[in-house]
Amino acid sequence: MKQRNKRVIIWDTGEIDLIEGRQIGGIAVQMYFWAQTFVEHGWEVYSFAENARQRVVKEGITFLPKRNVLRINLLLEWWDALKTIAAIHPDLIIYRGANRALYPLAKVARLFGRKLVMFGASDVNFEPGKELVGSEVNRKMYHRAIKHIPYFVVQNQHQHDTLLQNYGKESLVRFNIWGEVRQKPEDDVPQSDAVWVANFRTLKRAEWVLDAAEKLPEYKFVLAGGPSGDGKYYQEMKNRSEVLENLDFLGSRSFFYTCELVARSKVLLCTSTFEGFPNTFLQAWVHGPPVISTVDPSGIISRYHLGEVVNTEEELAAALKHILDDKEYYEQLRQNVNAFFKENYSSEAGYNNIIQYVYEQD
Repeated sequence: MKQRNKRVIIWDTGEIDLIEGRQIGGIAVQMYFWAQTFVEHGWEVYSFAENARQRVVKEGITFLPKRNVLRINLLLEWWDALKTIAAIHPDLIIYRGANRALYPLAKVARLFGRKLVMFGASDVNFEPGKELVGSEVNRKMYHRAIKHIPYFVVQNQHQHDTLLQNYGKESLVRFNIWGEVRQKPEDDVPQSDAVWVANFRTLKRAEWVLDAAEKLPEYKFVLAGGPSGDGKYYQEMKNRSEVLENLDFLGSRSFFYTCELVARSKVLLCTSTFEGFPNTFLQAWVHGPPVISTVDPSGIISRYHLGEVVNTEEELAAALKHILDDKEYYEQLRQNVNAFFKENYSSEAGYNNIIQYVYEQD
């Protein structure tokens, strides 16, 4: 009898949104590239399409229907875990980020003897009390889930250390991967000196970019991203942008559009309070632009000279002026970025790391 291909479930609903051009978060980007990578290595790859009525296959990924009924979500999370694992018999399950739904998944995966890997996302994922998971009940369910998970892949040393200190769990430190971007942007994409791309949340501090644009009218700035939460912060930033002639506020754009947008900018700006490993870094580095950032995952920006790390708005404006005005310095940063990207972010290297990590422990 012919042996079946190995099967992996990417336990997320964002990949089909990315493929079809809808607004997504950073988790969906990475899970999309991991799904692509498993497809390329001959695995049967499954994920979910929210509120779909039947299975659909796109880019080699089979998307399973997943309901979203708020009042009974807790029961659905248990049912989805039982039903899906029993039907698919996956060899591997990958889940990313902090969520209460991880608890039923971890329990059911353990019951069926399936390998479950949790990927860290935000730097607060393993700091008890700081996780962005909603209520205290949700937080407790998430804490319990971690105790039942055998494999963890984290994005930087901080996540590794907090997971070990707070839960006694070892992990594989693995930078994000970047694969082939298979679609072209749907509209014309502007060029800029500095670009900022994120969903608009107060912790992303988009106002720092607006302040820099006011101080540096000689440079062209672009902000892109959709509203998050109630949309109040998004509207405030949009209103402020309208009076700045050197700044384009583009609003929500597809992943494929923002890839080209970042590629056409000289510098990427990151102004977040905290991050895990921003996918926008890789959107930039695959093409060469350096970053100016308030976060430095595992210290790589400073250590490998991939841009500049700043702590204040004044430092952000000064760093941008330095990088853009000193052409020799700028070109050296681009060379550093190109060399570092090629060595560390290939999907092939990432796949080999994960497979070795998971299966060498058997």
